[in-house]
Amino acid sequence: MNRDRMADDDRAARVVERLFASLEEGGAPPPASEDPAEQALLREYTEVLGLLAWSSRPQAPSPAVAESIRREIAGEQVAERVPPRPMRPPARRLESPPPSSPRWLAALAAVLALAVLGLSGSLVRLAGEQERALADLGSRLERTTERLDQWSGAADRLVALEERLALVTGPAVEVCALRPTDEATGRAAAARGVLYVADDHQRWYLALEGLPAAPEGAVYHVWFLAGGRAVSAGDLELRAGRGDLMAHTMPDAVQAVFVTVESASDLLAPSGPRVLYGDEAMTIL
Repeated sequence: MNRDRMADDDRAARVVERLFASLEEGGAPPPASEDPAEQALLREYTEVLGLLAWSSRPQAPSPAVAESIRREIAGEQVAERVPPRPMRPPARRLESPPPSSPRWLAALAAVLALAVLGLSGSLVRLAGEQERALADLGSRLERTTERLDQWSGAADRLVALEERLALVTGPAVEVCALRPTDEATGRAAAARGVLYVADDHQRWYLALEGLPAAPEGAVYHVWFLAGGRAVSAGDLELRAGRGDLMAHTMPDAVQAVFVTVESASDLLAPSGPRVLYGDEAMTIL
């Protein structure tokens, strides 16, 4: 059945081509076919084309065409024959089917929306974790910095202790004991101190203990007596009744060392009471 239908379609296509070819050649009838069925179909299509002309509304010919027809009817010779306009079957307008509803787009949009929401939640959670991690790192860095400062201070103190120890235990070091004077009162009367002088008579170290805290607004000040005059050696800071002072320079011809209570620093001469005094030095071999 399919083969018969395909043969009929091929026969109809050949007939239509022959009809259009005859119309393009000036309207001459197409030649007869050897196939009876094809010949019958050609005759049927020709009649249909003839009826198409009657189905359209008649129009008045142009003056040239009307004059040519009049002359042919009168038997006159026509200079130029206007060929008939070939008729073509009206083109069928193909209507596009209505667009189908893209349901998969809606599903895809919903999936993408859920993915975006999930990603946003993950980003917020990750940002919170990073913020907590940064805060923890900052706290650790602060504690590490504090420890480094402590270690640095401890290292500095260790270096100072090593230097003092080397001075105190060095060869030919001179030792001078400081004792309370008659001007010392209260706890200061029980204070004592030792001055260590290196063999180069430049580096020295003074250690004191038993001194009470200086009165408010006052400080303990160390002096050297050299050449009959007092030379300032600096203020003395106490920690739990103990104080020490070290330097790498010393006046020449030092005769004694003493400590006073002064109401101001950077003095040119002592003005307060003497609480400790020492003028006897001995060399430790």
